[in-house]
Amino acid sequence: MESNSRTENNKNASGITTTRSPVDDRTAEVGGKDRAIRVLVVEDHRALRASLAMFLEFHGYVVTASASFDEALQAAAATKPDVAVCDRHLNEDRDGIDVARELQRQFGCRLVFVSGTAMDDLRAATKDLDVVAYISKPALPDRIEAAVRKAKVAG
Repeated sequence: MESNSRTENNKNASGITTTRSPVDDRTAEVGGKDRAIRVLVVEDHRALRASLAMFLEFHGYVVTASASFDEALQAAAATKPDVAVCDRHLNEDRDGIDVARELQRQFGCRLVFVSGTAMDDLRAATKDLDVVAYISKPALPDRIEAAVRKAKVAG
């Protein structure tokens, strides 16, 4: 496989920037054609959000990152993600569970939760959702990437 260090940045009509690195492309078959898997990262901590997005982009995913419920829904409307990686707690009234519920209802995306809280509580609160993986913080980025890949394969 040939490696290419160029990164493609695209800004859509809504002003949302998505980034795709052609290194180690991860693709999904859509209508008989392969395309990169689209991932939405929902994380309120800027450094975590940026580092996870960069890691996933390096592995060939098309990544959009958001910090809040409203940003996540706007980004999802523009990018139609295949998989959403959601933090449980966001710095607002609505949390990651609210975001995930709405993303799955509106866009049918698969879900991966990353949280520093008790997983039993999170599983109970999301039993109505199709969640592929629950990952405890602190989490290694390669574990999250494996869950994203699993989510798309299972989808």
